[in-house]
Amino acid sequence: MNSHANVAHRPTSKPPLPPGFVRRPMNRLLTAAFGRGASRWLAPHGMLMLTTVGRSTGKERTCPVLWRADTEHEAWMIAGGNYAKETMPNWYINLMADPDHIWIDLGRGRVLVTAKTVTGAERDPWIRAIPMISGLQDATRREVPIVRLTQRAEKS
Repeated sequence: MNSHANVAHRPTSKPPLPPGFVRRPMNRLLTAAFGRGASRWLAPHGMLMLTTVGRSTGKERTCPVLWRADTEHEAWMIAGGNYAKETMPNWYINLMADPDHIWIDLGRGRVLVTAKTVTGAERDPWIRAIPMISGLQDATRREVPIVRLTQRAEKS
């Protein structure tokens, strides 16, 4: 699948996009707060911390991501909305580049996961189910990726 596939519709007006100098510190603040106990308020309301390995640096990168439970597959569903920008989020590019090194944290410690991008009819219901993603999909030409994260055993 081409990760930069265009959606066959014309985007609506974009939601207000906070500038990078606001988004980056906000993400750092959420990540720090999550690690200091805010997870008990954030995780139940659909936020987890996703850690990938940077494709260029090899360093771990952690960012807050909205999610919904996929009870049928015992998994977590996340989406790469990226504030309706026309580029994929860095975490998604890193995730695709190194799918064996992905962790999530819901406030109870790290969980090693396997990622799979869902497509077609399987993807459609999740666009509406994950918070704020439906509006972001309507505001961008690219297809917002929906990713299923499934827990896997730690490597020995």
